[in-house]
Amino acid sequence: MFSITSKRLQSAVKVPVQLFNLEGVYATSLYKSAVSLNKYDESYKSLQFINEVLSKEKGKIASLISNPTLNTEERNIVVETLGSSAATPVKNFLGVLAENNRLSLLPSIISDFEKLNQAHSNVVDCKVYSAQPLSSSILARINKAVTKSKFDLVAKGGKLEIENIVKPEILGGLIVEINNGEKLVDLSVSSKVTKLNAVLNESI
Repeated sequence: MFSITSKRLQSAVKVPVQLFNLEGVYATSLYKSAVSLNKYDESYKSLQFINEVLSKEKGKIASLISNPTLNTEERNIVVETLGSSAATPVKNFLGVLAENNRLSLLPSIISDFEKLNQAHSNVVDCKVYSAQPLSSSILARINKAVTKSKFDLVAKGGKLEIENIVKPEILGGLIVEINNGEKLVDLSVSSKVTKLNAVLNESI
């Protein structure tokens, strides 16, 4: 339970980006708590650790976390295991999730918190999908093009982080995705083929 004072401190925290889904609401609540308690960096590191555990661990905790019908004892096991070395805001947050039977949302909440962290750190995430790995020179050209674009976060001095993801199914060309789909440029061959097929089907 949060005290009245902590709630007042949280209400004064400015959120860098608005998230409206349920997971986003929870992530935003944790963000406000971490910032208001001056425990943001520790909280973010705790979430990274928990996410790594959930991604790699194939034992009891990982299976429990995906089960929305946990009983009280099982929820406590999850909270005690994941929260044993976590920052205070994260530990308290896990307790809130357990109390509301929302532990199954934790992976998605962490994903949404990552969006908040990118905005908090002024980081612009750029994923470049290609049929084959791109050379460093091509990635540098894409970096330069996006940096010079009118995309708001970049224009305001955001730090651009580019990741090349190989997807053979796009056949050729590129798909550039900024901030998890906030901006999407599809120049892939597969997209052009799909559009061509749609035109041909309409003509028949």
